[in-house]
Amino acid sequence: MKPAGRNVLIRPFSDEIMFAGKIHLPDTAKSRACEGIVIAVGCWCESVSPGDWVIFSRKQATDVIHDNVTHVIVDERAIPLILEEESKDIAYA
Repeated sequence: MKPAGRNVLIRPFSDEIMFAGKIHLPDTAKSRACEGIVIAVGCWCESVSPGDWVIFSRKQATDVIHDNVTHVIVDERAIPLILEEESKDIAYA
């Protein structure tokens, strides 16, 4: 699958897939923001690349199920945060 334009295909992390050292969002933010890994980007995307770990707006996401795996499609502008390697070791409460 390849998203069109500025869209980004993300595999969201569920609560069961949380790893030690990842950013943990408070319960009040879970309905508004989620985290995941970028799987593919549209041809006009400039700020994210496949493999980036991102925080994205859940309200602006469209669920897509492909091969029994849930993905979401979001506009590139619905990704306010791209996490760098050194920040992945920090856990936020």
